[in-house]
Amino acid sequence: MARIKGYQLWIALPPEEENSDSEARYVDASRFPKNGPARIILGRYGNVTSEVRAPGSVNYLDVALKKGREMAIRATIGPYGRMGRFA
Repeated sequence: MARIKGYQLWIALPPEEENSDSEARYVDASRFPKNGPARIILGRYGNVTSEVRAPGSVNYLDVALKKGREMAIRATIGPYGRMGRFA
């Protein structure tokens, strides 16, 4: 399996931030904090927060689950919370 050496993340910003200055950073994989099976790339998960500034309530996680394991997360979408299950 090939390993990814880097990637770009482009996201839609909230209207109040659409015209703000763009930002580009290189962050080594070792600097992304972990919470359980999740590395927090952007935003926060539980009580762990990424050093990368997240607009609004955006969260971007890299989750590695062992075979047969599941993970449940709560995501806020608009005024409503959503529950998601990953396997």
